[in-house]
Amino acid sequence: MVVINPGEVIVLLFYISISILLYLRWQTIREIGSLNFLIIGYVFLFFEHLLTVLEGFFSFLNYLEHLSLAIAVLILTYWLYLFIGGKNE
Repeated sequence: MVVINPGEVIVLLFYISISILLYLRWQTIREIGSLNFLIIGYVFLFFEHLLTVLEGFFSFLNYLEHLSLAIAVLILTYWLYLFIGGKNE
């Protein structure tokens, strides 16, 4: 029996809507040099939630989910370092 957590679906829809907003506003916020790290980390976080939703169908996705979350945390931490004052482009 496949069990899908409605909370994860809501978070996934939230990430999709934020992605669309980021895409639509890309031209105005393009000047920020470290923004690409934010978007890449955000994509990995999106995949983590997508894999959580699909985990009910395929049990092996649990490993990919944890890997995606770890990569997202590393990239977003590096973006935060750049944004706060590491290397302002």
